[in-house]
Amino acid sequence: MSIETASARAVMRRFWKTAGGFWQGATAWALLALLVIGVVLQVFVQYRLNYWNRDFFNALEAREGGQIWHLAQVVFTGHSPDDSRCARREARAQCRSHGELIGMDTS
Repeated sequence: MSIETASARAVMRRFWKTAGGFWQGATAWALLALLVIGVVLQVFVQYRLNYWNRDFFNALEAREGGQIWHLAQVVFTGHSPDDSRCARREARAQCRSHGELIGMDTS
């Protein structure tokens, strides 16, 4: 074993002896989990923005004004305007079918 390897091991041993007390508490592990969750969330957001950016610039290149406006609404509101309309339509259909099940007039 070379002197450099022995020195590196001694440094690592000293580091873990010093830092070992920190990693014995539950707070440290909770902070580590929070850090990992934050990193994964950041990667997910960047991934979604990359796809949005691709679609936005494809719409610009094709000069599709409606699609550009739609994508701008998606990024500034966090959801598609079509999503809320679909949700309302599905809710009405579910209410209608529930009313028919219990014998109510649904017209």
